Amino acid sequence: MSVSGMALKIRESTESDTFDLAGANVATIRANVSAAFAEPFPISHMVRITFLTGGGKLCRSKYDDGAARAIAASLREHGFEEDHGASCVPECAGLYKAQHDTGKNLRTMVVFPRIMESTGDSGGADEDNAPSKPILELNSPDYMLAVAGFTTTFPRMVGSKCASWSQKRNAASSLEATNSQLKDMTEKLYSGTPLEDNEQEFFDATSTEDLERKLAYIRKEMGAQLEAGNVTFGERRILLEQVTERMQTIEANIKEATDENKPVKVKKLREALSKVRARKKTANSITPKGVTVPLRHREKIDALRMEARPLNALEASGKGRLMSLKETQAIGRRDEIMDKIEELYE
Repeated sequence: MSVSGMALKIRESTESDTFDLAGANVATIRANVSAAFAEPFPISHMVRITFLTGGGKLCRSKYDDGAARAIAASLREHGFEEDHGASCVPECAGLYKAQHDTGKNLRTMVVFPRIMESTGDSGGADEDNAPSKPILELNSPDYMLAVAGFTTTFPRMVGSKCASWSQKRNAASSLEATNSQLKDMTEKLYSGTPLEDNEQEFFDATSTEDLERKLAYIRKEMGAQLEAGNVTFGERRILLEQVTERMQTIEANIKEATDENKPVKVKKLREALSKVRARKKTANSITPKGVTVPLRHREKIDALRMEARPLNALEASGKGRLMSLKETQAIGRRDEIMDKIEELYE
């Protein structure tokens, strides 16, 4: 059977690849898919063939509405079956699945082709085709946060594993980093660059929409915990440092926008500055009540607090005067103690 054009490029894939069907009509899609998958691929390892079949408002008009149905119909003619649980392993040869991720604004059709039987002696090929390292280590805290179901598992996880404000802050940082990675992968797909196998597995496991819902939830929980005073002195200090830094950044941006004569931007920045100042005022007015500490850390924390008491008094008495070198060193020790206490709370 003679194969050319896109069908030939598909069949020549020795690694997972992505093909953008923008501008292709149903007849062209059916012809290429049928020619590409009529026979097993001449490889002994599984690959993932991904077709971009649609997207959000910005690119929806580029794709034929029947693109996904055309792929499915052609595959079924050659005995392929749909399986939403299919993945990039030899056991899934001859399967396909449609995916619609509203968070990423992408519609795709993923195909796992039939492949040739392995000859057994692959030399160094086993190393070349070895599974790549996952983006997030399976069952790690970062992974569990990313894939946990939002309506069921995630709230319980936050309640049991992220009791302190610092733990919630660390969880939010993890989700932000994961979300940034997903957005980079989305841009990669939009540019027509195929994802690596480990990237695709990660891409399929969650979505930016889901991660942003989790971030909104955990930030709301952090705010409620802060207003209730269920934070440590160290946590309040961190928050105040963050807010102060944010205020300085906004003030610098206001000056720049004023110099550039951008009144609309200045107005928005002043509104943002007002909110940040209110947040700082709230943080300053809070008297930390502390949080429940695991028994295994309580004795250490109590001992550190006892050590810090005279140093706190020294810092308070030293305001408005020049401290001696010995007093300055003692205050430095006090900061180390507070950092250690914060670590034991996490």
